[in-house]
Amino acid sequence: EIDPEDHEAYYRLGFDRVLNKDWGGAIARLKKAVELKPDNASYHLLLAQAYTNSQQLGPAIRHYNESLKINPNNSNAREQLQQVRDIYEQQKGN
Repeated sequence: EIDPEDHEAYYRLGFDRVLNKDWGGAIARLKKAVELKPDNASYHLLLAQAYTNSQQLGPAIRHYNESLKINPNNSNAREQLQQVRDIYEQQKGN
């Protein structure tokens, strides 16, 4: 049984789901981690990556931006955000 206030447990469960490429399961758990600890850049980043892998680019962009607001020096997150934005714009253009 998971403590409903344990953000780290939700993050670990979400990370495990990412490793298993269970994007829906990852998103559900990582959303809970972010809800409990919204100022954690790593939580937002992994959630953004899970959204990206499940082709939900709007929410992915939102969480990349949140991650970068908290940690603006993460060049990896900035690069990933740009790639996702480019894909998103191409899709909207079609």
